[in-house]
Amino acid sequence: MFSIRSIFQGWLVRLSDFLTASRPAAFVRKLQLALLALTVIILTLVLSYPVLIKKELRLGPDGSFAAGKPSPETVVATTDIQFTLEEQFKLAKEDARKNAPLHFIRDLSILGPEGQFQKALESDLQAVKRCRFEYANFNERRACVRGDVRIWRLAGLDKKQWETILAYRSDYIGKQLQQLANLSYQEFIILHEYPESGDFKGNLVVVQDIQPGSAPTESTLPADRVIRRNLLVSSNVLEVIRDIASRKLQSPGGSFREAMVQLTVHYLYYMDPARFDPEATEEARKAAASDVKPPMYRSKKGEVLVQKGDVITSEKYRALEFYNQAMNRDRIGRVAALFIQQVLLVALLLYLSMRFARHKLDDVSGNLMLYLVVWSFGLWLFFILNIWHEDPARLELSSFFGSFIPIGFFVVLIALIFGEILALIVGCYLGFLVFIASNYDGNSLLIVFSSALLAGILGSRIKHRLHFITTGITIAVVASIIVVAGYLYSQKPILASSEEETIFSLAFLKALRTQMASGLATILAMAVLPLFETLFNVPTRFKLIELADSSNRLLQDLFRRAPSTWTHTLMVAALAEKACERLGLNTMLVRTGVYYHDIGKMKRAGFFVENQHLIPREENIDKNNPQKAAKVIIDHVLDGIEMARQARLPREVIAFIPEHHGTSTMSFFYHKALEKMKRKVNRDDFRYPGPRPRSRETGIVMIADSLEAASRSLDDYSESALDNLIQKIINIKMAENQLDDSGLTLGDLSVVKQAFREVLQSSYHFRPKYPNSQDTQKLESERGQSAKKKGTAKKTANGKSGTQKKS
Repeated sequence: MFSIRSIFQGWLVRLSDFLTASRPAAFVRKLQLALLALTVIILTLVLSYPVLIKKELRLGPDGSFAAGKPSPETVVATTDIQFTLEEQFKLAKEDARKNAPLHFIRDLSILGPEGQFQKALESDLQAVKRCRFEYANFNERRACVRGDVRIWRLAGLDKKQWETILAYRSDYIGKQLQQLANLSYQEFIILHEYPESGDFKGNLVVVQDIQPGSAPTESTLPADRVIRRNLLVSSNVLEVIRDIASRKLQSPGGSFREAMVQLTVHYLYYMDPARFDPEATEEARKAAASDVKPPMYRSKKGEVLVQKGDVITSEKYRALEFYNQAMNRDRIGRVAALFIQQVLLVALLLYLSMRFARHKLDDVSGNLMLYLVVWSFGLWLFFILNIWHEDPARLELSSFFGSFIPIGFFVVLIALIFGEILALIVGCYLGFLVFIASNYDGNSLLIVFSSALLAGILGSRIKHRLHFITTGITIAVVASIIVVAGYLYSQKPILASSEEETIFSLAFLKALRTQMASGLATILAMAVLPLFETLFNVPTRFKLIELADSSNRLLQDLFRRAPSTWTHTLMVAALAEKACERLGLNTMLVRTGVYYHDIGKMKRAGFFVENQHLIPREENIDKNNPQKAAKVIIDHVLDGIEMARQARLPREVIAFIPEHHGTSTMSFFYHKALEKMKRKVNRDDFRYPGPRPRSRETGIVMIADSLEAASRSLDDYSESALDNLIQKIINIKMAENQLDDSGLTLGDLSVVKQAFREVLQSSYHFRPKYPNSQDTQKLESERGQSAKKKGTAKKTANGKSGTQKKS
């Protein structure tokens, strides 16, 4: 058993070395192009599958699909079919003529200062004013007005309305009537008789308003605003005018306003009506007919052309002819279009990936993982297309194509492996694949895009196992809501019919169950993730948590064989993690990387100063041989890399071992060599092998490692002393150009400096000196003896006092 395990472990080590080995950029680029080409071919074939397997139909008098015969099978369109329906085209043009708006001409000059209405109103108001002047009695005034003003007499005002209007000045009444008449006249098209307009069925009419000195203006009114003048007193018209009066007139309500409405209606009755414009109406009808687009018989991919057993009508037969004619042509065109789409989409995927996540794809492992997930998605898409192709009509009645695609599972997997940005990029690409496979169905696009975006955002934030469940539930619920919205938009039945016993229709419940299952499938990423972690040695958060566990064998060996190095490691981890947290970096990666950054010291722990007080003196470094000492220290980096490789630590964790030293010089031993060695001293012999830090995380650890060692020699831990020490370390690293490749900016270093100072202040805080137990016991004894003396003196005093009282 042990030998099988060793063989398997060795195989995994070799696999990790092969996948994560550093290779030239040209090799990686060629690999990416090869994977891109393979992806284009695979997904083009997957999306072309329904088109490639279809066969032509046997038409003609002797064929199985002859006109007038029952269809031997259900035929579903695999491509778009369309042709003009001539008879329906003629009917549509005639219907457009009937719905074209009628045109009228309305002369607004009759409302002007010299117009018919104004003259009549002024004449009537003069008569009213005269009656009010000549008669003081209400009945006499009313009789005078009724006798002299015909319109007011015909308005049929009641006594209260007469009393109300005769109480106001004539000029005020005139302004109110003029305003209301203007508004009402423009609200209606008043005619003597309806025009001979044929079978008009439209809902709108066009009116051209003309008045002297102004250009004609056109406006549109509802068709029910065209009335004969004898209908002005109808309830509908009166309600409209009352509404205008209540909204527009600044006048008393009640009887006064109703009187204004009645008088306005009768003034409008005697005004010149609008005129029908037959020429403009005919032009509008011709334009409407010419704008009619010929009705087309259209059948999209996935729609049923003819059901099994249905008689093939002439229209269906013609559709089947187009189906056969277009099949071969469209098959080639479809495959070519899909190929072009895939070239563009995959190229865009590669560009965005390299633009925003280049460091994730700079080795064989990252590229293989990315495209393996894409190919797996394509395999699932092929499986669903195969099912959908067998009975698309039945499936489309219940569900949307996108509901069958658990895109959240794939995107969450990518988010856990590569992070949020790449997950969103790949999620959008996979969403477009579903959109194409669903024949560009908008509902499917919404479902998969919302699921992909949620999976990318929430998946990258998964920190605990419970988060897999909450992420799956969230995706399922949101996608299900979109399914409900899709049902409402596409007018699919949600409620059950009278024949079904449930509240909701069975098809709707099936759609929800399908979508919920697709969303909850995201939870399965928790089971698949360990496979990627094992095969590709991916440093996911969960992998890093396992590696950072202090019970890990390597960490246990470090603690046991180099305990002071382990203490140094914990302090460096605290420093680096605090700084990375402030900068929003991967704190889990930093913590894990720091835990393993000095594992190479285990091999010869006593050679390092922090362990010399715990390990026999003979293992200590010989300071009189600085070159040998330097080699031992350099070897701890190489030994650490080898140990990490054998333990299958992820490449990102191993990077902390050489990069936290970079190519810096061991100044202490280099200085010793210059002092004591007579032969020429080569500075490169005292340099760490590197490389220099290539990420902000390793650059921060480099500073933290040097700072932790230097801080132990401080006597003063004041804020200024710590700031000076931190700045000194940073200046040394910058002087040696160690941070040039790390990506750390001066702003970042300012944040790092503050974080380091806070950690050091909390670590080297002041504590009071506690007394020993002997001093405490001595004080207790002294206080006891003093208490006894005070008690004896008190008793003596009390005794003397009592004796004096008795005497």
